[in-house]
Amino acid sequence: MKHCPNLNLPRFECAVKTENTKDLIFDVFRKKWLHLTPEEWVRQQLLMYLHHALGYPMQNIVLEKQIEINGLKKRFDALITGPKGRILMLIECKKPEIELSEKSFLQLAHYNSFVKAEYLLMSNGMRHIPCRIDLKNNKLDFIDHLPEFLELENNTR
Repeated sequence: MKHCPNLNLPRFECAVKTENTKDLIFDVFRKKWLHLTPEEWVRQQLLMYLHHALGYPMQNIVLEKQIEINGLKKRFDALITGPKGRILMLIECKKPEIELSEKSFLQLAHYNSFVKAEYLLMSNGMRHIPCRIDLKNNKLDFIDHLPEFLELENNTR
């Protein structure tokens, strides 16, 4: 499959197939086949890593929900929920060849003005940029690692 490059993550096995000349990947989180694009490959591999390596429960991973911001319909890539409806992390995935830019990060931060997650994560599969939102000081604290689920859950703002 042409959309399955090696990423800067451990590689997790995913069910892939070709149907009517289209490459598909089985999304274990939504339990359905999806068009295999480079961005979808990054999303699936990143989420599998968060689930299997960092302890993110499958039921706490929400994918591609539509939100409305200033009358415009937008769709986030993924978010991580916590106890009592807390939104722990908002995730934006890009395809590997897309440079993670300030413009992309501003898009994620703009979505978060609606979602109000406690952490943001942007990834193109090669580079991962996690940050914690410091509401007390109104700033982003970039962190040097992908946090384990318990770290997110135990964070109190």
